[in-house]
Amino acid sequence: MEKRIAWNKGETKKCNNSYCIKIIPLYRKYCSQDCYWISKKGCIPWNKDKVDVYSEETRQKMSESQKERFTNGNSPNKGKKLTEEIKQKIRIGKLGQKQKKETKSKIAISMKGNVVWNKGLTKKMNSKILEHSIIMKNKWNDPHFVKTVLISNQTKPNKAEVFLQNIINSLFFEGQFHLNVLADEIVGGKIPDFIDKTNNKIIELYGDYWHRGQDPKDRINYFKTYGYDTLVIWESELKNVINLKTKLMEFVNV
Repeated sequence: MEKRIAWNKGETKKCNNSYCIKIIPLYRKYCSQDCYWISKKGCIPWNKDKVDVYSEETRQKMSESQKERFTNGNSPNKGKKLTEEIKQKIRIGKLGQKQKKETKSKIAISMKGNVVWNKGLTKKMNSKILEHSIIMKNKWNDPHFVKTVLISNQTKPNKAEVFLQNIINSLFFEGQFHLNVLADEIVGGKIPDFIDKTNNKIIELYGDYWHRGQDPKDRINYFKTYGYDTLVIWESELKNVINLKTKLMEFVNV
C-alpha cells in the first residue's frame, strides 16, 4: 500500500504572536508557551463588568475551594502557607493598582502604634546604612560592575526589543543603533535601550505594563541634560509597523 503524505507537510507560517518573527509548522499556533501568554496580554475577560454570572451555590463552592487550598481538605498543599514565589506573583499582579481611600484609612489605623523599622538604631548604624547606599549607587554608575551583574544574570533582549531592533536595522545601516542589553553604554547612571553614540540619539522602548503611568518626557529631559535626543516608543506602537517606521525616520533625519 502506498504511503500517504499529509497535504500540509512542510507548510509553515509565522507565529500568531504579532511581536514574534519565528516561523513554525502550519499545525501550530505559537512557537512557545511564552509567546502564547504574551499574545493574551491585554485581552478582556469574558465576565468583565458582568453581574450575577455565577449562582450563589457556585460562588460558595469557589470560596470554599480557595479556603481549603492552603489550609484544610485533601489538597496537596494541605497545611502549607503561600510560598515566596506565589507572594511575588501576587505583588507583581498588583503593581500600578491604586488603593481606595477606605483601604488607605484601614491600613493607617492598623499601622498605628507600630514601630518604624529603623527606630532604635544608633547613629553609627544609620550612618553605615547611608554609607552603604551611597557606595551601591556609585557602583551602579560603573559600567564594568553593571555589565558583570547583567552577564551573571544571563540578561537577554526580550521579544519586543528584538522586533524593534529588526525594524531599526531595516531602516538604517546595521549597528547604527546599538541594542544596549549588556550596558555597554551608561548615560547618567541609566541604561538606554538603543543608542547611537555618533549622532547622540537614544531610542527607549516602554512596555505598556511595566512603564504604565510614567511620563516619557521625564526620560527625554533626563538624557537631554547629557546631550542626547531621545525617542520613546511604546510597546503598543510595534503593532503598526508603517507608523513606527515613519516615526523612526522622522526622529533620525531631524
